[in-house]
Amino acid sequence: MEIFIAGSSRSGTTLMARILGRHGRVHTLSELHFFEQIWDPGSPAERDEEDLTEIAARVISVAEGGYFNPHDPREHRDEASDLVERESASGDSATVLDVYLSVLHQQALKNGASVPCEHTPRNAFFIREILDASPDARVVAMVRDPRDVVLSQRAKWRRRRLSGGAVPVKEVLRAALAYHPINVSLLWRGSIRALRAVRGDPRVLIVRYEDLTGDAETVTKEVCGFLGLDWSPDLLNVEHRGSSKSRDDRGATGVYAHQAAAWRKASRREQADLALCQWICREEMASYGYEVERLRAARLPLAMQVATWPLRSALGLLMNVRRIGSPLRAIRVRLSR
Repeated sequence: MEIFIAGSSRSGTTLMARILGRHGRVHTLSELHFFEQIWDPGSPAERDEEDLTEIAARVISVAEGGYFNPHDPREHRDEASDLVERESASGDSATVLDVYLSVLHQQALKNGASVPCEHTPRNAFFIREILDASPDARVVAMVRDPRDVVLSQRAKWRRRRLSGGAVPVKEVLRAALAYHPINVSLLWRGSIRALRAVRGDPRVLIVRYEDLTGDAETVTKEVCGFLGLDWSPDLLNVEHRGSSKSRDDRGATGVYAHQAAAWRKASRREQADLALCQWICREEMASYGYEVERLRAARLPLAMQVATWPLRSALGLLMNVRRIGSPLRAIRVRLSR
């Protein structure tokens, strides 16, 4: 079995990954950003061994070093070559996804676990590809009120200070310059629409962030039952880090609900962003029980956000081009699924 945690960014994917990572059978990898950044689903699935070895080495380099500080893939070429050779020896032609899944399992075994857990939020747009590649895959899809997602993304540039310098400066700049409430809202809506295609699949469990933080014991028991894992209270002893609002506190543990519905305390300037969010996401919000409410949005910030959207969108694509590959293909995947 492989566990994939997916959802719009800032929707609790990392929190869920940390919870499951405390289970003795589970090894939670760093965000690998495999789809698009390492392999494009539009490219051929079958490759020669040289290409597969290169891809495997890149995945291992991110898994070993982390997304922000990956190792040099050349350091892992021998390991990657052995892995591809084993895959090819199975008889069938090895595909890129076969190699990717093999890396996940190899990383789990190296860390004393049997079940790998990958939690790149962007996987929400590739759940069908994941399920088609592995009948044993299980997906936990996180959904959060888009108004809280917008405010969390708006403040994400503060993560370097709140994390004590753990976030690179270039990531802070990317977060600050690429943010726009319309784009964050469109991405949230796109991820929700992508879930429609797999919502009835028994291998997919949808979890609302508000339910998780409001009753962590009940929800995590449901998640463990879905995954075939035994539950223990220790799963909930996760460190407090990753918030866009408060400093990381590794001495404090537990799952708390204080981040849920934080949008209700938004300033009038912030409510301009939330008004755009509600207008864009209103239909999808209703399907998950998020009610559209009257806001006191300041008119000037609202007008400025609308006026600057084209320029900020272009800047956002430029800042993220290394992550998403072809901008046109990335837009189509995120907005048309």
